[in-house]
Amino acid sequence: ALLIKKIAARKKIDILIIGGHGYPHGILFGYTLIARESDIHHKPAGYLGEEELNISFFKDIKNCFSTEAVCYLNSCSTGKGDKPIADEVSRILGIKVYAPTVNGGVSIKVKPNGELEFKYSLEPRTFIPRE
Repeated sequence: ALLIKKIAARKKIDILIIGGHGYPHGILFGYTLIARESDIHHKPAGYLGEEELNISFFKDIKNCFSTEAVCYLNSCSTGKGDKPIADEVSRILGIKVYAPTVNGGVSIKVKPNGELEFKYSLEPRTFIPRE
């Protein structure tokens, strides 16, 4: 959140890509890989879930994004289920969030025209827009 605010002090952010090990209710950053979210008995360092998003670090973060900004969660299953972490990220950031609904690797490439191209290691795969 601090880096987002520092960057936005120069120019509002149009695109934010967040990558990590994804689960329906959180994202795990770093080297610890947990096979299933149900295996998380205590939150390891680097885990970002609903509780972590609601701390003061993220206060006033909505001001950092342009009116048309979008966020892509490059993290497995973060758009899966009735109340995925993608919904909470969208609410906290105040922007549209795209998130995958299943597991599998994602690569993101910027095309010459500036559009983003997504390639997935598993099919079928859907990114769902979260308003």
